[in-house]
Amino acid sequence: MRGILEERQTRSYLAFILLLAAAMVAASCLLGWRQTDRMRALYFQWEGRVSSGLLGEGVEPAVIARAFAGTEVTAEGERFLLQAGYTEEITPLWLLPDLYEAGMRQVGGQAAVFGGLSLLLLMGTLLFLGRRQRLYERAAEVMGEYAGGNFSRHLPRNERGTLFQMFASAEQLATALQARSQARQAEKEMMKETLSDISHQLKTPLSALFMYMEIMEGEPEEPSVVREFSGKALKALERIQELIQTLLKVARLDAGAVAFEKEDWPVGRLAGEAAEQLLDRARKEEKQLLLQGEERSHLVCDRSWMREALSNLIKNALDHTDPGGVIRVRWEESPAMLRIFVEDNGHGIPPEDIHFIFRRFYRSSRSSDREGCGLGLPLAKSVIEGQGGVIQVESRPGRGSRFIISFPGFGTEAASGGQVTKL
Repeated sequence: MRGILEERQTRSYLAFILLLAAAMVAASCLLGWRQTDRMRALYFQWEGRVSSGLLGEGVEPAVIARAFAGTEVTAEGERFLLQAGYTEEITPLWLLPDLYEAGMRQVGGQAAVFGGLSLLLLMGTLLFLGRRQRLYERAAEVMGEYAGGNFSRHLPRNERGTLFQMFASAEQLATALQARSQARQAEKEMMKETLSDISHQLKTPLSALFMYMEIMEGEPEEPSVVREFSGKALKALERIQELIQTLLKVARLDAGAVAFEKEDWPVGRLAGEAAEQLLDRARKEEKQLLLQGEERSHLVCDRSWMREALSNLIKNALDHTDPGGVIRVRWEESPAMLRIFVEDNGHGIPPEDIHFIFRRFYRSSRSSDREGCGLGLPLAKSVIEGQGGVIQVESRPGRGSRFIISFPGFGTEAASGGQVTKL
């Protein structure tokens, strides 16, 4: 009942009904009072006629007065009325002109009053139902647009009541549908871009591979040529394999298909395993890899995926550091946070590129890493954020870059120097 009374239209209609009921009660009372007054007038008129007739017949006034004062109906009186033809059962109303006229007036008045009030009730009900019908039609029209994918209009709102609560729920459902539709559209666009990027990334190594195979096929009797281009073909295949594996990892992360198996691992061990994979490359390119941090520092994470993320950050630093450069991986703790830094003194990141480096397949036009595919940093970001971390980057062109990985809540106490390991 409370929910019904919360609707403004329903409250207005109920108020109209109450006012109309009050008007009907007042009209009934007024008509009843007027009828009583009319009956009193008819009563005195009848007594006047009877007394006049009796006086005309010579009946004493005292006798007439005693007759009018009587309150009992005697058997003699009933027999007299029966003989005169005046009884309730056999005398029709139209033979009593005064009563007949008064009755017709009463019936006509009541019919007019209650007919008018009934007409008002009908008009008010039709008005209420018409407004409610328009409300339903508007809601149906808006919901039809929602079903067609148009969410520009809104259902009636900003009012209270069960009906408008239902409209609010439908509006929330429409908002959810709109968000899902936008997400699907974004997924389609992302898939379209991803397929385009994959096609572009695979085009170069595949073209090179076909060219190498044609050269070897054209000069099968030249061992040096076959060895040279078979090596190049092997590198092209390795690049294709690496690209496909990285794409599969990124796709699994995007689809939420990766369940991180978190365990407590020493940060130094994670950093050492990530750097170990790139030691040979660092030595060949005459670059140093340094690890610095407290041995007691631990991180609850998925060892394999975190090693992958750190390895990608170290590889990115190697890609953008000249021979003789230094790549440093260090970590420190505070009471509220564990932070891991991957720093280099290489080329740095141009200001116009720093906001896009975590975008998939993005590579700066100034990048010297012509063989890269632009997936390492996005993969590292997805792995770190998927385990509750945050990654940031600071860089100055020509002065190097620093990637900062933060894990809130893992710190125990502030670091005090730590150990440096040269790999």
